[in-house]
Amino acid sequence: MSNEEEFSEYEKKVLIILGGLNISKNCNVQRQTILKRVPNKIQKECNNAINDLIRKGYIGYYRRPDNLMVSQKGRRVTHALKDEDNKKKYGDLRILLIF
Repeated sequence: MSNEEEFSEYEKKVLIILGGLNISKNCNVQRQTILKRVPNKIQKECNNAINDLIRKGYIGYYRRPDNLMVSQKGRRVTHALKDEDNKKKYGDLRILLIF
């Protein structure tokens, strides 16, 4: 993850969602899909966070203003944040498969 860039908690939530959806430059997502995955209470803040991430260059528009794609530097950040979030959620989880 980039050392000089700090993200707000809402920007991190949006980037984690984009990392979970595996969005890239050629695989896009609509803004409504991202906003459906957050609670109703924070949808306005996440919408503002999407606009901030577009301004910073981590995500961008794809063909239409409603479709969003993740840039190359945004892709590195989304995967790093997604992996960090998964370790926080499932860090001590061990699965034993017996056949």
